Order: sequence, then structure tokens, then C-alpha cells
Amino acid sequence: MTVQTDIIIPAYRESNYKAIGATPTDAELAEALVLLQALTHTFFGLGVGTKLKQWWVPWPQLNATLRANYPQAPGDSGVLPPNDVKNPPANTRLMVKVTNATEIFFQYQPDDGALMEFVDVGSTAAITLNANGQLFGLTGSDDTLVITPDWPANRLPTRRWVYRADRASWVEIEDLSLTGELPFPVWFNDYFITELALRLAPRFGNDPRASTLARNSEMNTFVRGQYQQMGIEIVGEPGGYPSFQTHDRGDDFARGGSAFEQGNTF
Repeated sequence: MTVQTDIIIPAYRESNYKAIGATPTDAELAEALVLLQALTHTFFGLGVGTKLKQWWVPWPQLNATLRANYPQAPGDSGVLPPNDVKNPPANTRLMVKVTNATEIFFQYQPDDGALMEFVDVGSTAAITLNANGQLFGLTGSDDTLVITPDWPANRLPTRRWVYRADRASWVEIEDLSLTGELPFPVWFNDYFITELALRLAPRFGNDPRASTLARNSEMNTFVRGQYQQMGIEIVGEPGGYPSFQTHDRGDDFARGGSAFEQGNTF
């Protein structure tokens, strides 16, 4: 288990801003925590090149007579793609606007470092997230998570989870506190220590040391390899219509057709 001070104190020590055994002041801890929070916020997309795809719950065309991207892909709402709305692939931003209680199943065998995000688009009914053979959180035995709506009074805040294969669990990425636990495995510590040391250096009027830069480069390679995501094969519809969701506008992640009738990879 890694708490935030396990990163912050070694980061000050990395550039010899603090002597062995010395503790940063409250002001220094607060400043470093803000920087560490920014590093965790940008880890996906900058440290690891994960880009989320939108996945609407329910399908957009369920509320219309034509596909949402008509006339690009003509057809009516009675034509359903092979991928059920309740079974999104990993690395997906769930755009949720349900009016009836709904259960969403996360990918059965996600890659280490897979990402899922929940966005409230005005849901009026509860949604249950099912870990689908995995768990939620670093402790306990919860394999489902119920999100209760507050619409129309308020929209729920966006929430994000990373899959930790070492814990067989989806871990929520929350705002950090000095005593809270970092949502990443302990072997990522040197990545965050050196990244934080690089961010602290200009605040002390210094340039990062060559040894810090070298170790940071090594750790960037390591975390990217650890969280590298396998390509997702989306099973196509007859005629080659995009099947990520039928409202898709044809990006390369969603083009289907060639894999039709070869099995659902989810």
C-alpha cells in the first residue's frame, strides 16, 4: 500500500531538498500534494496513452426512428449490433441517461490498467456497475457498485476506475489526501517520485538531476509497458456498419465488418 506521503517525502529527498529523516513542512506537503494530484489526473493520456471512447446508455437510436449518424449509416432502430449496450468494452466513457434501473457489466477479462468512466447525462434511475468476475476497491468483497441518481436537482460527479490486475479489482481514482492510498501498484512508486521531483525542482530554482531524469525515463517505459492495452476487435454488422455503437461517426476504433460472424470478443 502506498499513501501520498510515501511519494512526497522521497520526492523531496530525490533532489536533496530534505535531509535523511527530515519531514517536509505542512506548506511543502500541501504544495506537493497539489502537484501529485495533477500527475494522477494526467497519468492517463500523458503517462499512458489511453483515450476513452464514448458509450451511450441507452443506445441513442432507441429514442429515434433513424440511426443517430443517418444518413452515413441508414437503417432503423430495430437493427441491433452484436455488442449489447450492457456490455461495453474496456477503456470506455459511459454516457448514462437511464430512466429504468440498469445493470452494466464491465469487461470480463480487462487488461491491467484498463479504464472505465461514468458520466451522468441526466439519469433518473439507479445504475448498477457489475465487475463481471472481478471486484471493486482495494479492500472488501464488493463486486457491484450502485449509483443512485440525483436528477433533476443535481448531476452526479464524473467517476473513474482503473483496473488493477494485481488486486483483481477496479479501483476508483479519487481526489488525493495525505493519508489516502494511491490507486496504483507499489512498483509504480519510482515513476511518481521522479515525476514529482521534476515538478518540484523549478520551485527551488533548480534543474532536475541527470540521475533523476534517467530513472524517470526508465519508469515511463516501465509503466507504459505494464499498462499497454491490447487492440479491441469490434465485431461488425452485416454490410460493414460501424458497431462500436451505431451513432459512431466512423473513427478507426469502431470500423467493423471483416470480423462479422467470427465471434464476440467480449
